[in-house]
Amino acid sequence: MNDDKYLEDEVAPPNKPVDIPEDVLAQLTAAEIKAELKGRGVYFPSKHNKPQLLEQLKACLNLPVVAHTPAKKIKRKKKESIQEDEEVEEKELPWDQFNPARKLLFDELLAGNIPLDASAMGPAEVFYTHHRTLEFQIKGMEYGSKFTSRLRSLREIVASDRKRAKDDVKALEIALKKHPPKRLNHRGQTHWNGSLAQALLKYDISLGKHKTMKPHLLRMTRPQYQAAASMDQFRWKIQQEVGTAKYLYTLKFDAEQKLKANLEKCHTTKATKKKKKEASPDTAIDGNDDDDSS
Repeated sequence: MNDDKYLEDEVAPPNKPVDIPEDVLAQLTAAEIKAELKGRGVYFPSKHNKPQLLEQLKACLNLPVVAHTPAKKIKRKKKESIQEDEEVEEKELPWDQFNPARKLLFDELLAGNIPLDASAMGPAEVFYTHHRTLEFQIKGMEYGSKFTSRLRSLREIVASDRKRAKDDVKALEIALKKHPPKRLNHRGQTHWNGSLAQALLKYDISLGKHKTMKPHLLRMTRPQYQAAASMDQFRWKIQQEVGTAKYLYTLKFDAEQKLKANLEKCHTTKATKKKKKEASPDTAIDGNDDDDSS
């Protein structure tokens, strides 16, 4: 008789010997060994320690079991049940930039679809407007005090960011008036950062011209390139702008993939849990009862 069969039997058959594998015997506690001995009607002194009890149990495994339910078996089944529930238990995602629901609310606030003024659209209306979206079908996105607090916090963040952006623009204007930048750099060329030449190069790169044209030919297409950089400098500027564009795209792509993975993980877990619940024995029994009653 193997370990799996021993663990699967919920109640040992009465008046029959029940063998216990060596690996299971080694894991039994003193209380469980005593339960096995009692189930076989074997007397044991109360002063016996665990090794003595185990030797006594090994010696009487050929005796029939009157009726018993091993404690070891119950504990293992309970542990297995807990592990199965944990496997399909949906965990609440952290409320950060990779939370799909937070991203949705944040984007809606930035776009103006959700007003910053709570009196214009309260938490209940916001929840009702978006509660059918996939992003809201995850654990932790129920309407209540937590949702209200999170929405209020996001509104404060967006309002604070906008105010800071306005303050930065004003501060920059003041700084430029007091300390106007020089029109040319130390080489006598137009500053590259923020220049028209840089904007035009970004546009040409987005069209893929840097792949179809040699750097010297691309430089000759616009007088702004020729004024802002020499041939060697322009070649380096292309590499710089392409590298920056790739880096920014990678950051955006990775963030989108993580958001997508979190959303798929939540819905996969929910679907698995629902499927397991529908396939559970209790559900099947209930269904049979309904058929019989009808």
